[in-house]
Amino acid sequence: MPSSIKADCSVADSAGILTNWLNSLPANSTVNFPANGCFLINSTLWVHNTTGLTINANNSWLVQSVAPAVPAPFIFLTQDTNLAMSNAVVVGAYNGTNGGADQEGDYGFLLEADHGVTLTHLNVNDIQGDFINLNAPDSGDTGNDISLNTNITIQSSSFTNAGFHGLTVESVNGLKVNQSTFTNMGVDAMDFEYDVFSTTFDGQGNPQEAAQDNVCITNDTWTNFKDDWFASMQGQLPGVQQANVVLYNNVINAASPLIVITGTNPYLTPSQFWNKGLLIALNKGLQPAISTTGGSIADPPGNVAAMSVQGVVNATIAGNSFPLFDGMPDYFANTPYIAVMQVYEDQNLIIRDNDFSGAYDILQTGSSGNTVTECNNFFGVNDATNDGTC
Repeated sequence: MPSSIKADCSVADSAGILTNWLNSLPANSTVNFPANGCFLINSTLWVHNTTGLTINANNSWLVQSVAPAVPAPFIFLTQDTNLAMSNAVVVGAYNGTNGGADQEGDYGFLLEADHGVTLTHLNVNDIQGDFINLNAPDSGDTGNDISLNTNITIQSSSFTNAGFHGLTVESVNGLKVNQSTFTNMGVDAMDFEYDVFSTTFDGQGNPQEAAQDNVCITNDTWTNFKDDWFASMQGQLPGVQQANVVLYNNVINAASPLIVITGTNPYLTPSQFWNKGLLIALNKGLQPAISTTGGSIADPPGNVAAMSVQGVVNATIAGNSFPLFDGMPDYFANTPYIAVMQVYEDQNLIIRDNDFSGAYDILQTGSSGNTVTECNNFFGVNDATNDGTC
């Protein structure tokens, strides 16, 4: 690093000089920050259109000392190819009260039209908006490039205190999140949602702008989030392509709902817009889950559910251990009232070999329009009920 870039937090905002330097380096450069350095980043650190850049932050701190007056990403990555960043401590300006929907744009990391990004051994803290957003390329900073993010890896990192979502995914083909921890999120732990818009396709049928394909969320720990663990509400026509999402061997430690997925009704749209190939397997909940839609333990049982899956083709939910809330010792003890799943318009849904202790039933009353295979699931008080062998 040039000596002109001070590494002792003595400069009020180092974002500009770091941006200019990193973006000026030749292809396939490796950058080593000073060991345990400190840089105030009070505007956006924007790494744009680099090739083969490797950034070893060397345990340096990137610190936002002042909350942005207008929401803006802390670190913005656009149109980079084969970028690697590691060993950084990122600290935002979230104080526990200045986050939320109005500050969602204060992302820790915002990615648009990047191809091959690896983020490892990061320690990200106190972000007013979402920890990470893989965004559709709609900021205007990628010109006519409306390609999906591709081949993104988040590995062996920790994320603590977000004012809004944990991980937001709108635009990606190939995402791996592995052996990382996400703690204290203001709303959903994961949000896969492209609002009211739909996927577009190029002349060869490849998705552009927004799709969520080939995503593996594995071996991660998710603690203390307010709303759903995984939310993907995209029922608009013609639809948003979401294919081959895997949620595998994660630990969920929150008394919250589990999953809400709404794909476009597959009977009403071409297959290129389907939500398909979902796998939810071998995940473990450490606290009893609650309903996605509220409800009371005094209500007639089975009318609410901890998961809602609608309009998904070829989904498998297997080998999970998800206890459901069925009262407390001094409040309606051992009173199951929450079904595991509300399902509509799902084709080839398989639910097998799960432990749903405390659930009233597997399928919510009124679930319809599905083709379902359900077997060898345990539920009820202390897993006393089994729905039959497979």
